[in-house]
Amino acid sequence: MQKLVFDALRVSQGQEVSKSVVVEYRHYRGMQWPIVTIKTNWQPKKQQYKDTSDYSLQCFTCDGDDYKHGRGFRLTKLDDEEEVYDEEEVYDVWLGDDGIRQVCTCRGFESHGRCKHTAALLQLINKGTV
Repeated sequence: MQKLVFDALRVSQGQEVSKSVVVEYRHYRGMQWPIVTIKTNWQPKKQQYKDTSDYSLQCFTCDGDDYKHGRGFRLTKLDDEEEVYDEEEVYDVWLGDDGIRQVCTCRGFESHGRCKHTAALLQLINKGTV
């Protein structure tokens, strides 16, 4: 398992703030797809992250001129109890080769132009994990 801790710009109560994010990457023999865990919203009093989400990670080919110089990923949120794929929370992420251009289908990205999904995947790419 690879674990990365980094600061990412997030929007909290309408303000841009730098927040700690943890991303963990696991891909063991026999697993169909790697698992990515994203942890956000550190709670100092409890010494833990409030929000933890597990996703299966799939790579896909991007079509069209706007997306040909980058990489596509599908993050499918896993159910907490049964680890059954949650079809309602599937996010397609595209990251440009320049490290600047990015798109995610989550509400956070649509509202603010950034999200934990793009931040986590950029960190994994920069470390050579994916």
